Amino acid sequence: MMEQGGWFVFFQVCMLQSGGCAGGQAGVRLRSPWRKPGIKASLQSRTMKLLVLTLTLALLFIAGETLDCRRCVPQRAGGTCQNTVETCAPNKNACIAAKFTREPFGRFQRCIALSDCKLLEMNAYIKVKCCTEDMCNTF
Repeated sequence: MMEQGGWFVFFQVCMLQSGGCAGGQAGVRLRSPWRKPGIKASLQSRTMKLLVLTLTLALLFIAGETLDCRRCVPQRAGGTCQNTVETCAPNKNACIAAKFTREPFGRFQRCIALSDCKLLEMNAYIKVKCCTEDMCNTF
């Protein structure tokens, strides 16, 4: 069996002792790979459709579970900022509100990965509030 340009070529070898090929014709038969699916192919097709549907629904569910946080990131250290709302990316699963207790005594609010927020809580010079609900990052 050889594949040529999307068609499968089957060589039919005729045995002279057995009286020739079926139908009396020797030669080459061509068969399209897009033939009518059997039971196994039909089952695989249904399984793939179900998998695609399940993944699509899962993505829609995940997209519906995004987190909204207050966002206030000053342009310079210790500067002021305007509060806005930030919709967090999937890898940012928490909100943070942080105040620096040493100069320049700034603050910020934004989306963050919860693990990163927990690391910032260990810093003695930053007062940190980590939370995982919408708009929860207030001082």
